[in-house]
Amino acid sequence: MEDRPAWKLPGHLQAGVIKSFYLKKKPFLGGTLHNAIFAPFKADLKNYLGWAIRTTLNTPNLELRISTEATPEVVKNEHPDVLIIATGARPLIPSIPGIKGKNVFWAGNTGDNLNQIGKTVVVAGAGMTGSETALFLAQQGRKVTLIDVQKLAEIDAEYPQINIMTLRSLLCECGVKIEEQVKLVEITTAGAVVMDCYNQSILLPCDSVVFALGMKQEPEKLAEYSGLAPRVIAIGDCIGSRGNLSKVISAGFFAGLEN
Repeated sequence: MEDRPAWKLPGHLQAGVIKSFYLKKKPFLGGTLHNAIFAPFKADLKNYLGWAIRTTLNTPNLELRISTEATPEVVKNEHPDVLIIATGARPLIPSIPGIKGKNVFWAGNTGDNLNQIGKTVVVAGAGMTGSETALFLAQQGRKVTLIDVQKLAEIDAEYPQINIMTLRSLLCECGVKIEEQVKLVEITTAGAVVMDCYNQSILLPCDSVVFALGMKQEPEKLAEYSGLAPRVIAIGDCIGSRGNLSKVISAGFFAGLEN
């Protein structure tokens, strides 16, 4: 991807911008996109993230504060006219025995923990994130089983057909085994214990379990920001707004442009 010039607001809109500020708890920009670029086949996304960060850093009328948590107190002291909340969500962690074991990993941290993940892996969650994680691990020489409580056809119906068909084909080529309609109920040192649709308990032997079971919203945290500005807008994962990267970016762009 060629380096693009920084995007700028149209002149007639720049004149109306008095001050915008961006509070970021972590010491870097990019959020959860950093958790999605570890696989070699995500190179385009990695390039996009780099471009997006450079563009943000060069955007006029934007005061950027990294390593600054956007607490209600901090926001209130800024006296904003408009508050756009994009605080994201937390990984959904099942309350099952063994979930805190040393052999259990979250899909978003797979790249950082690759050396700790064993040779035989069960990936729980066959959506796009779990499937891409399973593909990456298989390409790294792991023997992978991908499981989900739903039927694969039900999961795949949520995604663009060409994307999911290509991904399923690659998983097949890499020898990833897929188990449908099984629920993860326990993790032991011997492997993942699942319950099938007949309520039969089955042990899937493995060294490591990687979970990709979606994200959990925090409505009580979101409620803390209500009333801190004349206009408060929440976008993205913090309100459970699912979609692809294009939809997420568009939501943020138009929220800023229209307010």
